[in-house]
Amino acid sequence: MAALADLIAKSLWDGPSQEEAVFATRAPATIAALVDDWCVDHLASSVSSAQFWTASSACVSGLTLADDRAVVVKCYPASAGVVHVTAVLEVQARLADTGYPCARPIGGPHPIGVGVATAETDRPDPGMSHTTRAHSAKALAQLVDRCRRLPAAGLSTPMLTSATLYPDAHHPVYDLDATSDGAAWIDALAVRALASLGMDRAEPVIGHLDWSARNVRIDRGGFLMAVYDWASLAVAPESVVVGRAAVNWCLTGEAAGPAAPDLAGVEGFLEDYDGAITRPLTGVQWRAAKAAALWMLCYLARLEHALRAARPQLSTSSAATTTLRRDYDALLR
Repeated sequence: MAALADLIAKSLWDGPSQEEAVFATRAPATIAALVDDWCVDHLASSVSSAQFWTASSACVSGLTLADDRAVVVKCYPASAGVVHVTAVLEVQARLADTGYPCARPIGGPHPIGVGVATAETDRPDPGMSHTTRAHSAKALAQLVDRCRRLPAAGLSTPMLTSATLYPDAHHPVYDLDATSDGAAWIDALAVRALASLGMDRAEPVIGHLDWSARNVRIDRGGFLMAVYDWASLAVAPESVVVGRAAVNWCLTGEAAGPAAPDLAGVEGFLEDYDGAITRPLTGVQWRAAKAAALWMLCYLARLEHALRAARPQLSTSSAATTTLRRDYDALLR
């Protein structure tokens, strides 16, 4: 318990935190006790030791239980939605049953604090990918194909409009509403991107909307070793799934990590994906996918803008903003 509380204390931001959104407290010892109680109630074992704690879209802890099981407990804010999280666990379990490289759900969702929590088997991280763009695109195509036969009911469906231009940010530090000054040019491009997205009327697919190096592990030979962050599953047009991935695929979430791809990189990912699927994208889907990539760049640029406003003392990235300024016109054409 003390080790878990220590990990939580080290991860806390000054100011708004995901821990507060989930547990309604910033006190590390209290949060650790809530996690321990949850494990006793729903996994029939207390926490013996803790290996990690991270807070992004969820508060995620790697734990060893008193019965020697290695588990990962994910604690989501209420905004994640119990229906969506339940549907994610169903898809994830079915994929695990077929040998797909994902952790197997073993508990939840059940209430914790003011949010909900789930548990899954620990799938140790094999280390950051050193993969190629083509390998990542092929792996995404294979996931979309596998999921065509799985139940989609309950999964979130991104419905963005000019009135709700962006989803709720994945961490409270990104306050998009409070940092709109100076971002009007980004929002105007996002409006234009969304207008072009609406042209894709094809049957939606189940896809992973954060298909990035942060969440996908592929070895140098192209073998898919692990996929994480299954809460990013959603039902969306295939053009949206691949267009977002064309921007995200190489991103690690680290300040010193790769920058968002340029126009050639985005179009190259779309070509790699198109070459890996049995039903090539239509011309309309291609245009919509480029619009989805543009919207993704807008969203990342807005996150960069918000973080600079919230944490001016930090050396924050502006890679997506730079790419957006340079390539937006070509992505709209």
